[in-house]
Amino acid sequence: MNLFSTYKPNKKSTGHAMSLHIAKDFDKSKDPSLMLEMVKQSGWVNGRGVFKHPDGAVGVKTVVKLSESEGADIIYSLEKNKSFAAFHKFGDSSKQIKLVPTAHDRKTQSKDGENVETVRRVSLGVTDSGKSFYLFLEAGESQLMIEAIRFYLTFLFNKRNNA
Repeated sequence: MNLFSTYKPNKKSTGHAMSLHIAKDFDKSKDPSLMLEMVKQSGWVNGRGVFKHPDGAVGVKTVVKLSESEGADIIYSLEKNKSFAAFHKFGDSSKQIKLVPTAHDRKTQSKDGENVETVRRVSLGVTDSGKSFYLFLEAGESQLMIEAIRFYLTFLFNKRNNA
């Protein structure tokens, strides 16, 4: 079940896509899992970012299973404008997840000239066995991520209480 997706393509084909979803194949006897998936952009065709190869296969990607406490930590970090970091190791695979608050200047034009406004955003990065995936979440996207994780936690708690 897809909860939230965003993608940030660019002409250099260095963009990334991100999605949060509840694992489709969870066993009814087990808790549902919150999954963070990130995909590297594989091309730029006719002014659009491509995240799949010509054969239809998804580009280079990573998938991280987030615990419920990591989900709650991400909500806290996004709401309080604080950093979040987690590390997962399974066999030879290691993954590091980071959320880091940043700010950038947004320029807008008005009848009085150019205005510069500093706006908040969050850098989301995952390193998977040396491969880096990253993108910036703007304020609205951060709020959507919060709501998606809250939905997952409610879904999880309801499942546990109705089992």
